[in-house]
Amino acid sequence: MAKGVGKRASSWASKKWYQIVAPPEFGEKPVGESCADAPSKMIGRTIEVSLGELGGDITNQNIKLMFKVSEVAGESARTRFMGYTLTRDSVSYTHLRAHETSLHLVCRLLLEK
Repeated sequence: MAKGVGKRASSWASKKWYQIVAPPEFGEKPVGESCADAPSKMIGRTIEVSLGELGGDITNQNIKLMFKVSEVAGESARTRFMGYTLTRDSVSYTHLRAHETSLHLVCRLLLEK
């Protein structure tokens, strides 16, 4: 008979979910969730979120904000602002129709849903 065969406790059972919150400069809005088995293991984790997601303005999707968890209070993890990057994400020209701008493409795709 093989050793170690049997039920094993799930490592997920001991973990708890924490809501990651943006710093006060960004309105303390929730930016994500992460799990850990101890609050101390949340400290130091980084999260990247676009300014468009955080502020609700789709025109700022190319600005990525980086936050780092600095403290855990209850089930919320507070962060501090670490920096930002500008992405060069753009619309693929294969999706554009003749004489159509990228703005027209986005509007067309949103209306087709």
